[in-house]
Amino acid sequence: MKTSHRQSKNNFARWMQKIPAFFKVLGFIIFLTLIFIIIYGPQKAWWEAKSEIEGFVSPTGYAQSFIDPLLKSGPKDQPSEIQFKVGLVSDSHADAQYYPKILEKIKEEKVNFIIHLGDFVDAGSIKDLTEAKKLLDDLDIKYYTVCGNHDHNFWPVRETKNYQSVFGDLYYSFDYQNVHFTILNNSSEYTGVSPEQMEWFRSDLGGDHSQLKFVLMHIPPYHPYLSHTMQSGEVEIQNQADEILKIASDYHVSEIFSGHLHSFSRFVEPSNKIKITVVGAAGSERNPFPSYAILTVYNDETYEVESLFLTESVQ
Repeated sequence: MKTSHRQSKNNFARWMQKIPAFFKVLGFIIFLTLIFIIIYGPQKAWWEAKSEIEGFVSPTGYAQSFIDPLLKSGPKDQPSEIQFKVGLVSDSHADAQYYPKILEKIKEEKVNFIIHLGDFVDAGSIKDLTEAKKLLDDLDIKYYTVCGNHDHNFWPVRETKNYQSVFGDLYYSFDYQNVHFTILNNSSEYTGVSPEQMEWFRSDLGGDHSQLKFVLMHIPPYHPYLSHTMQSGEVEIQNQADEILKIASDYHVSEIFSGHLHSFSRFVEPSNKIKITVVGAAGSERNPFPSYAILTVYNDETYEVESLFLTESVQ
């Protein structure tokens, strides 16, 4: 029995040696393709089915311009007038080649202001954060900032002291015309949102009566298929994500915007029916197609979100 098994192995080895190298490589490529289809195919089909049900377009590639038609379906037959535009950028990670070009592209869009959703740098030194601030200052456009997990200074202890000394408050809110913007700090994957900030969040939204309310934070509270969100963290962080979404639902938040995941996507969180947009990374090391987004608000209180990317190739 052992001899027969050994002979079978030898026969197989001799057979393999007779196969040309080209066909071996081709067979290996086909094998990898099948593995990819098995892993990715059901996920893609699930997302597209979910998108069809919820009315959102599936993010089937980095290199796409995205406008959600549902959010621009105002009551008027004629096109509505633009009230204002916001440039949304995230996860630039001190990119010196493409991020400055993205800022120029945003400026060409004639936005009224910019919101950076965090991760200006890889590690939050005063020097690097100051350089990141100068890039925004030189644009001569009003801007607001969100702290990212990489904007923390990591030595001798992990903290946000450097970020605060350069950019200011970690959480705050502001109004622009008839729209309310709330900036949250959930940049720590280990502590999330403090009880004090959560109470402030509830109070901030509860005291505002704007028709449109946008909440911005670095780490998404939820994503239908990607990890590295608040709901993929420790139980305490997951509970915080649930509370954020519940508060957003209770006070009729129009949409949550975040970064952190490096690729663009847009979806509805199923439990609370909150729309969430994740803005793609502006740095080429984090995103093969450095990207940004434009939020356009119209005078009939509708809005749209468009994801854009640099058309030049990334070397």
